[in-house]
Amino acid sequence: MKTINKTLLVTIGVALTLTLSACTGCSTHNWSSSESSITSVSSEVPEPSSSSEPAPKKYKIKWLNYDGTTLYTSKFVTEGEIPVYKGDTPTRPADQQYFYTWSGWTPEVVPAYESTSYTATYSTELRTYTVSFPLGTKGGKYSVDKIENVPYGTVVHVDGLSVEVNGTVVTVEPNADEDMLNWMVYEFKGWNVEDGYVITGDTNITTDYDIYTRLYNVTVKAVGGGTINYFADGETLTETEFFFEDAKAYRANTEYGQNGEIVGKDYLYLDCDCDRFNHRYHFAAVELPDDVHTCTFIGWYYNDEPLHYFDNLYGDVVIEARFETVEKDYTDIFEYRIDSIRMEAIIVDVDPTHRNDSFPTLVLPRFYNGYPVAGLEGSIFWDMSGIRKIFIPNTFVYFEEQTYTRPTFRSDLEKFIVEEGNTHFNYVDGVLYNGDMTQLIDFTNEAYNYIENNHFTVPESVTYIWAHAFHSNPLDSIDLPSGLRHISFSCFEETHLKTITIPDGVITIGEQAFISCDFETLDIPDSVTTIEGSAFGFNPYLKYVHFGSGASDIGQGSFYYNQSLLEFSVDSENAWYTTYNGALYNHDLTQLIFYPAGQAEDFETRIAPTINTIPFYSCRECIFETINIPEGIEIIEMDGFLNCENLEEVHLPSTIRKLNGSCFFRCTKICRVYYNGTMEQWNAIEKPHYYDGWTATLTNLTEVICLDGNVAV
Repeated sequence: MKTINKTLLVTIGVALTLTLSACTGCSTHNWSSSESSITSVSSEVPEPSSSSEPAPKKYKIKWLNYDGTTLYTSKFVTEGEIPVYKGDTPTRPADQQYFYTWSGWTPEVVPAYESTSYTATYSTELRTYTVSFPLGTKGGKYSVDKIENVPYGTVVHVDGLSVEVNGTVVTVEPNADEDMLNWMVYEFKGWNVEDGYVITGDTNITTDYDIYTRLYNVTVKAVGGGTINYFADGETLTETEFFFEDAKAYRANTEYGQNGEIVGKDYLYLDCDCDRFNHRYHFAAVELPDDVHTCTFIGWYYNDEPLHYFDNLYGDVVIEARFETVEKDYTDIFEYRIDSIRMEAIIVDVDPTHRNDSFPTLVLPRFYNGYPVAGLEGSIFWDMSGIRKIFIPNTFVYFEEQTYTRPTFRSDLEKFIVEEGNTHFNYVDGVLYNGDMTQLIDFTNEAYNYIENNHFTVPESVTYIWAHAFHSNPLDSIDLPSGLRHISFSCFEETHLKTITIPDGVITIGEQAFISCDFETLDIPDSVTTIEGSAFGFNPYLKYVHFGSGASDIGQGSFYYNQSLLEFSVDSENAWYTTYNGALYNHDLTQLIFYPAGQAEDFETRIAPTINTIPFYSCRECIFETINIPEGIEIIEMDGFLNCENLEEVHLPSTIRKLNGSCFFRCTKICRVYYNGTMEQWNAIEKPHYYDGWTATLTNLTEVICLDGNVAV
């Protein structure tokens, strides 16, 4: 506040009282005079007095709060001035009973004539509070949620199931609907306040109940696949022994869930109450994908609704662990051909990007672009080394038999799974058949679970065995059915059979049918007419072969690389073949068919004198080291002595007139050739240049020794 420092000159008349303000905002000062009138007023400043006047007195004024603390100090207040408070507005915090508002000072502020203090004064307002009735965990619900503006000091009156607060009566009843009351018993125990309780702040008033469970039966089961593991009080149980006799479930929850959220875990806890004690039961949903389907747990359900954390279960209830089981889909890994006449799709190849993928179980697709997938052509599975099992749906009709190519199925295939209802295939004890079991299609590794001593008996209903059906399955022996008429290409290749009985009735034995087997003797029945090339090749233990009367077409190379073979024999009634010294010939002994490769000596005396030619493949893989080809032999045809790997010395007769270019092909150890003729005669022998000449692969031979000298080779 600014002081006005002016001197006012007043000429005073009779009986005048004059009120002047000494400073802006200060209290008024009253002045009086016996003069009756003011004769003049001048604003001129008087000249200073020539004499010195004393300085005015100053005082210190303190301004205090209600608790005696200093709010502000006014220093050097001039005597007679009214002191002014220049601090912040005084405040006083509310207490439980009142709110406070600043209203002035005590004592009343007056002009200063001494140092003094003033204390702030406040007006009061009685506080009000909210009394709430929260829905608690003790089973009570209330007719009123809350009562607001309840004055401090209000007395609460309690009367049984009701309380009265500031004129409002609040009643309580069990926090349960009608259904809940069917399974829970609520016993009222009282309020959390007593009669006469005084409200001194915001207050929660609740009740307490004892709650008892009504006991019901409970069932927990898996639906749609999968299974459930059961645990109770730390013990693993089976489904049948899971619940104690008197334990019933009243609440489902998991330790990680929030109240009201859907149970999203693959496990579930049930707190099960009974008259004597409480049990915690633990259910674990277990996905069980099979060879054909994926299995996914999709949640816990109760009354066809998702189960929530802390759901209360009541009545005879069924809790379901639901699973979704979906068939695996490999439609996109294949390439197809559409048969527009039959309106079906045929698998013809596998997408190259998936050729090396692993498919522990390959599910053949049901449809492609709306067409049913009916069959599979080619040997595409042979390249897919990751296949172990194949599922054949009931829409699938056929596979294409691979006769002169790679097998339709891999030899390491573990099993087939044929869908129920498929009438085109039967899978019995590890073996795949056609629908009426007249064709045996494939023998899988699973079949060994059903046979003993590596012995398998083909069902009598089978009349045809597919090519490669037993390829590389290491059986010791096999019984073939009496109705079998044809043994297909590579049917028993690399099975290492130790014994084999070909039933009378078989007509044809296909190419490579028994290649790489381990039997020592072979009796071919009279019914067999045709033995195709290499049917019995690479049988390291085969010694004796007998042909029945019906054999009329024995393919070249049918017995190649059988280096233990000692003797062929032929039924006397056979009109096409005969034997001489254990070697196989045509019926009139004019053509050598097979020389037993295991006969290492006496080639010259064992050869029938009626022949003049060593034919193609007739002496292949023989084990002799030295050979004397008898006089009378004129021609050695291509590959006549193919792969005689031990042969070192050859004696050629003078009757030789033609040596085919590869007659000793791959006989790499030959280092000496003796010719029973002259050098001129040797040079006259016809030697067609096939495989780089008759000496092809004879890397250790440098000359031919003739009677009259040596000819460089």
